[in-house]
Amino acid sequence: MCGIAVIEGDVLHGDMEKMLQMIKHRGPDDTGTFIKGNIALGQVRLSIIDVKGGHQPIFNEDRTNSV
Repeated sequence: MCGIAVIEGDVLHGDMEKMLQMIKHRGPDDTGTFIKGNIALGQVRLSIIDVKGGHQPIFNEDRTNSV
């Protein structure tokens, strides 16, 4: 199982880290964040498939967009 967190508005990196700590039990194997402008996305991942290559979020070549 995995978990996601989203902040829209005044984004502070510390706030996203606190949110991810609260859901770490859903995905203790990996954590990723993406912050751009007034949007922050974060995820915690439980590695079941593709244990080594599944880091998220996934970025384009110049790291300007994320999925």
